[in-house]
Amino acid sequence: MTGPYKLFYKGQSKDFVVFIDDKDAYEKYAHKHDHSIPLTDVVSNFDIYTNQMGQGSTGKLEKASQTDLSVEFGEVKHAEDVLPVILEKGEILNSTGVDHKKWSSTNDSNGFNAR
Repeated sequence: MTGPYKLFYKGQSKDFVVFIDDKDAYEKYAHKHDHSIPLTDVVSNFDIYTNQMGQGSTGKLEKASQTDLSVEFGEVKHAEDVLPVILEKGEILNSTGVDHKKWSSTNDSNGFNAR
């Protein structure tokens, strides 16, 4: 079963989101503690996100700053250093719906090549 999926980590000061590519690889890595699985097989990218308000998993997500990560996890040199903690303590909320996005036309009344 492949993703992408949204993984949510409830922090003390801010909440964080990571995107998971493969739910099965995530389950093995995080819950069965099989750290022989490379992180590149688990996460979509090595970025950690937070929303603009700092709480929750919805809203406009932005890349978490080094300061945000250091406040939550202690001294952090690289964002990927805290990925294992987020993966093990976070929870998958749902499929992000990237593959299921609905698109609609913006102006059907003009027809094809209308002038």
